[in-house]
Amino acid sequence: CNDQAEFRNDDNQLQYHDRYRLDGYIDTSDKISSNIENMLSAMFGEMVYSQGELHIKAGYYTEPELDINESMMVGDITLQTKQSRRSQYNGVKGVFLSSEENYVLADYPSQISNDYAVVDGDPIYLDMTLPFTTDNIRAQRLAKLALGKSRQQRVITVPVNLVGLKIKAGDNIRITNEKLGLDNAVYQVVDYELEFSEQLKVNLVCVETGSYLYDWEFED
Repeated sequence: CNDQAEFRNDDNQLQYHDRYRLDGYIDTSDKISSNIENMLSAMFGEMVYSQGELHIKAGYYTEPELDINESMMVGDITLQTKQSRRSQYNGVKGVFLSSEENYVLADYPSQISNDYAVVDGDPIYLDMTLPFTTDNIRAQRLAKLALGKSRQQRVITVPVNLVGLKIKAGDNIRITNEKLGLDNAVYQVVDYELEFSEQLKVNLVCVETGSYLYDWEFED
């Protein structure tokens, strides 16, 4: 897993930095699931099971796979506007495998949003360990991504016709619905289920997303 991002140094010279890089080793005596989770942590990734196959998706923005409009919907959208306090946080801290410290676990600079902390009333930290990340800059970016994603509060369930079978969990879609004021709003499908009632339909469980979540600039 290797991906690059651009940034400029103090002399305004264009530089490149690996956004995602898998640095580490696995122990075959450990659980397979633990090894996979550790590797996914280096790419802000997720593994989803869809249509009989496992898919690994790295954490970067992808263009929507499908446009969903009201002609495809076969029921009312269910909207959840706020997540439980246990599932959100306003700061991320933890350790990574520091190449500057001879590859021992060291703290990376914590990422916190003062605005979110004011809303929540207290600092709430996620403790995120990055055992396959050896670079301080990448560790900070991964922490910032986790923080931004945790604040996506709108979760919707969209019942659609069989067009929903064209996509899988992890894909992005665009949704237009006049009643909810959605106009080409981008959501990520996190789960789906088939429902057999008067007609066969696909319930898409989606969370709001956007390319803005992946914007990041390194600060000294």
